[in-house]
Formats: sequence, C-alpha cells, structure tokens
Amino acid sequence: MRTTYLLCIVVLSVNVNAQFYDNHWLLGYLGGNQTPLDDSLGVSILSFHEGDLTIQNNQSINLNFDGSSSAFSDHNGKLLFYSNNIEIRDSNDQQIAGGFFENNSTPHTNLPQSFVCIPFESQQMVQYIQSDYSDDFPRLGQFVSSSFIDLNEPIGIYNTLENILNDSLATGDLTACKHANGRDWWVLISAANKPLVYALLFGPNGPYLIDSSAVNFHQKSGLGQAVFSPDGNYFIRYNNSLIGEPNVLDIFRFNRCTGQISNHIQTYIESSGSSNGIAVSESSQYLYVSDYDFIYQYDLWANDIFASKDTVAIYDGYLQLGLFNSRFYLAQLAPDGKIYVNSPSGISKLTVIEAPDRAGVACNVRQHAIDLPNFNSTTLANHPNYRLGPIDGSPCDTLGIDNLPRAYYRIDRNTSDSLHFHFQDLSFYEPETWSWSFGDGGMSIERHPDHTYQSPGVYEVCLTVGNSLGMDTKCRTLDLGLVSVDDPRELEFELFPNPVQDVLVFDLGEYLPLNGRFVLYDAIGREVFSEQVLYRQARFDLSELGPGIYYYSFWDEGRKIGQGKVVVK
Repeated sequence: MRTTYLLCIVVLSVNVNAQFYDNHWLLGYLGGNQTPLDDSLGVSILSFHEGDLTIQNNQSINLNFDGSSSAFSDHNGKLLFYSNNIEIRDSNDQQIAGGFFENNSTPHTNLPQSFVCIPFESQQMVQYIQSDYSDDFPRLGQFVSSSFIDLNEPIGIYNTLENILNDSLATGDLTACKHANGRDWWVLISAANKPLVYALLFGPNGPYLIDSSAVNFHQKSGLGQAVFSPDGNYFIRYNNSLIGEPNVLDIFRFNRCTGQISNHIQTYIESSGSSNGIAVSESSQYLYVSDYDFIYQYDLWANDIFASKDTVAIYDGYLQLGLFNSRFYLAQLAPDGKIYVNSPSGISKLTVIEAPDRAGVACNVRQHAIDLPNFNSTTLANHPNYRLGPIDGSPCDTLGIDNLPRAYYRIDRNTSDSLHFHFQDLSFYEPETWSWSFGDGGMSIERHPDHTYQSPGVYEVCLTVGNSLGMDTKCRTLDLGLVSVDDPRELEFELFPNPVQDVLVFDLGEYLPLNGRFVLYDAIGREVFSEQVLYRQARFDLSELGPGIYYYSFWDEGRKIGQGKVVVK
C-alpha cells in the first residue's frame, strides 16, 4: 500500500484582480448517510465572503475530512470543488471522473498539508502533483508525479507525468508561492535526511524547472507545517521529528525569481507535545508558532528574529465534554486577515488570532472562540497566498502582468459602542494609498481607520486604493436601522441545527443589528440564556442546557424583531 500526497494546480480563466480561491474551508466528518442528520457530526463549511466569517452546517456531504482538507472556489469565491486527498468532489458532492485515489484510501494517510491547490489564469484545467509514501516508519516521500484534470464538463483526470522528482522527501509540508512573473508557481519540497530543498516551478503546461538549494543541515521529517510569508520573501518550516526531542524552526529568505533559499537561521523549541504549526500575518511581519501548550510570536522584520520571541497565548485548560482538549495545532491565515488554529483532538472549536499584525498580546488570541456546528478531526485548510502579484520591474517580470491594486476590507464592531467601527484594510496587489468615505460625510486616508456614527441609518462605505499603475474602489452598505416585529421590512432569520445538541447558529441574513441580544426562555417563561449579537451570524453554545423545548426572542436596542422555538436534544 502506498500513501499519495497530492498537489492540485488549478488553471482558470479569470480576471487577475479577483483572487478569492480560498473563500471556503471544509472541516468535519461522518456526514451524509454515515450518521443521523441531526447530530453534531457532519461538515462545517466556513466562508469568508466580504471578509466576514460565516459558518454553515452541512449534513449532506458524504465525505470525511480527517486530517486533510482543501476546498477551491472560483475567482469570485463560489465553491467549485473540495478534496480530502482520497476523493475530489464537485460542489454538488459528486465525485469527479477519476477523482478517487486508491493508494490514499487507508485511514492513516490523511496527514497535514498533503495537498494544496494553486491557480493559473489562462486555461480551464487542473494539474496535481503526487508524492507516494510507504507505510513503514519513518514514512518518507518518493516518486513525485504530476497529472491533469479537465474542468470542462464532464470533469475528469487525464495525462499523468511520472517521476518528476525521485528522492526521499520529508513528510507533507506541501505549500506554494507565486513566481515573480505573476503567473507561475514555485513548490518547495524538503529532502529527508539530506541537506537539500528542491524547488519545482510550474507553468500552465506542468513543471518546467527543477532545481535545489543546499542547506547546512539534514532536513528532519515529521509532523509539522511549512509556509511562505504572504509577500513571498520567506520560506519557513516548523517540524517535530521525534517525541521527546525539541522541535525545529527553520527560516529562509526566498527568491521568487530563482526559487533559491538563503540566509538560513534555525532554532530549537522545547515542546511538551507533538502538535505544532505556523502561520504568518497578512503584512508578513509576524510569524506565529502554535506549539501544543503555547503560541509564540516572532518579528520577521527584527534584526534578531529569534530574540523577538514573545509568548502570546498559553493553553487555558479548556476541555470539551470534559475530555477533549483545545491545545494548539495547525495554523492558517484566512481571507479575513485573521489566523485560525485547530486542535490536536476532535473538538468543535477553533482558536483565532484576531489581530495578527499587532505586536505581543495585542494580537488578541481568543482560545476555542470559534464554535463549529460539527466536531472536527484535527483538520484545517491549506492555502497559499492567492493574492500575490508579480515583482513589477524585476528581471522576472516578463509576462506583462501588473500589480493593479484591488480594494478589499473587513468591518469590525466595538462591543461596548455599537456605532463605533474599525475598518481593517485587506487590499492586495500592492496598494500605496487609501481613501475612505464612511457615508455620513466622514473621510480618512489612514489604512486601518476607526469611525463612529452618530445615529442609526443606512451608510455606504467606500474604500479607494491606488498605486502608480491604477486605482480600485470597493463599496459596502452598512444598514444600522432599527426595526421591530411590526416593521414592513421582511427579515429572514435562520437557526440551525434545530434540534440542536450543543452549538446553535443564528443567521440574520442581511440584517446587521445595532446592539442585538438573543434570549432563550424555558417552557414556563424563565430566561435561561442571553447573549449579545453584533454581526450577521452568531453561534451560541447551548451544551449546558438540558433537553427540551425553548423559546427565543431576538431584540435590537430594546425592540423585539424576531421570535421562535428551539429544540435542545
């Protein structure tokens, strides 16, 4: 039996300014006909449309994401397909033609970063790279091959290229970085127990360059994670080779033109567990190391990176159901600019780093703060930075692709003052200027401004970004109007799952409350649960409530605007 590690390369015809391929994350297991539809097993779909995280409970997807998961969306963020490294299925949960990998079907093959999807903007096809792994320990990679998937109907696999790279390779750690020409992609693969890192360059027709960089140590192979910084200037690996030995953090400078790594620095981190991961903030300044009981922050812009180490979180001892811990494992930068961290046990929680570009504890690590509707088996998305353009004016800038800026942002509310907002710029393709209009006459040229509205109302917020190559504007509507149950406007609220066992999702559709509150009452009218709601989707942990029928009211600024029934199992 062989284990296959998969690298998907997706080639799509899209506007180069729209790059929301990572808009969906799929986590969970035992959905579809594998378990009852009203339990806490199934697939949680996280989406980041307009920079706002929403979570859907999907009980119909009949696929287990057990250790490996990646979902790929089109340039506007519409889900196209997903895979667990055993199957590839389309958005209708139908297996694509040839989309079953027999060599991957053993339960223990789903390791972190076993595949990654990377797009081009020229043709309607997918290319993936496989590295087979044997069952013996230590499991080392071998026989890298590349195949193609046609995205035209019917979708299917064709034209496999064998033995692209034949050497013993480190386990997993597959990630990618955009070439300096703005189209092609580098994939770096570490040799196992050799002082080499291989660089493979992929274009629309497959790999066309294989090179290697010598390093001054033998690469260790074990569970860990590898990332490029979002700007492509660093390649970083964090690796646990043997339990009881310190973990190894390696940081390299990366050349997006040549694929070469250099200026290697290394440190060892004592660890009490085997779960670990890494992610880098959106600005590429701060590296986060999630190491079982701790999350550390390093400043990649410091003169002495390792001396800048700061402990920003210590595991708080939380246990779900009194059994399953929420320690720290893999990390992933999301399209909303936040970093999400999963756990080494199968819980329905994620940890989130709210402000990764702030130094020290100001980055605001919120442990087990994201409630999922379903349990998650140590799985997290694996996406490179899709919003990285060419290096304009470099010797490798040969394809005529320019960094035309794209405006994009996230809106955060102040929990103590619901008319006060923070606007977090997430624009990409190297903007140099920012101009905000808040819809009430207020303006700002700050990159990440704060603004307070004087009264409820409907406001159009617009951000214009620019550089020497052009400008782009993104507008969004903030509806801060108050309504009541007698208001003629139609409000569509949704609760799921209902019946619920633990986490209830309350989706307000397009309504953004001014200062909402969700209240639950028991059968005799006693208030048993109450929580503030400031966003369009809220998640409530009702696991402490006993089984029975409850009644909810939803209020905004003292006016009741919704009511209904909730059944707790």
